Amino acid sequence: MTQHPPVHLHLPVLNAMRTLIDTYAGALVKRGQPPIDAAGVIISIDKVLQSEHSFLEKVKAVDEIISANEQLIVLKEFCFDLLMVNFLAAEVEAMNEDYLESAEWSDIEEKTITRGTELLSLLLYLNESMEDEVEISLHDFLTEFLLADDDEFQDEHHIYESIITNQHLLEADLDEMIATWNDVKEDSEIADLFIPMLIFFADSETSGEEEIAELIKVDSIPAEQVAVLDAVYSFKNSFQSSIQINSN
Repeated sequence: MTQHPPVHLHLPVLNAMRTLIDTYAGALVKRGQPPIDAAGVIISIDKVLQSEHSFLEKVKAVDEIISANEQLIVLKEFCFDLLMVNFLAAEVEAMNEDYLESAEWSDIEEKTITRGTELLSLLLYLNESMEDEVEISLHDFLTEFLLADDDEFQDEHHIYESIITNQHLLEADLDEMIATWNDVKEDSEIADLFIPMLIFFADSETSGEEEIAELIKVDSIPAEQVAVLDAVYSFKNSFQSSIQINSN
C-alpha cells in the first residue's frame, strides 16, 4: 500500500478555493439571490484540505459540503479541479517519484475519469508557468501546454476550438467577448470557461479587481463564471511554494 505523506497544502489552491466560494456568494447577493453561508462553507472545506485524508476521501467530503446547498452545485466540478491541483502539486510531489505509475493512482484515475472541467488544465498550466518562470499567454497555453495544434492532440483542438478561433478577442472589449460567447456557447465544450479564459489571458498580470467588478454587473454571465475568473486570478497572484502542515 502506498504510504501517504504528512498533509501538504498548496497555498494558491487554498486561496483560490476560498475565492471561488466567496465571490460566487457575493455575486448571488448582488443579483438578488438568496444568500449563502460562504464563511461556513469555506471553513468546512479548509478543514478538508488540511486534513490527512486520502485524495478520494477529500473529494467525497467536499462533494458532501457542496451538495448540502443546492445553490453551490454549479461549483462542484470546479472544486474537484482545485482538489486535484492540490493533490498533484503538493501531495504527489512528496511521494515516491513513481507514484503516477502506481495502482493507487490508476484507481484514482478510474474513479474520477468523468470528474472535473478544463479549469484543471488551466490551473496546471499556471502552476507550471509560475514554477518555471515562463511568461503566461493564451498562445503558450494552447500550443506549448495543450499542444492543441499538434496532429496527435486533436481532442484538445476540438475542446478548445471556440477559443482557438476567437483569440483575436483578447484585444476586444467585454461586450464583444459576450456577443461571441452567445454565438458559440451552445456548441462549445468549454462554454463555462470561454469568458473567464479570455478575460484572464487578455491581462494575466492584473489583480483582477476591475475585471471582476465589471463582469459581475453583467447579469447574463452566470455567477459561477465570475467566481471562476476571480479564483484563477487568486491562484496566480498568490502563487508560492507549497506549505507543509504537520499534524504532530
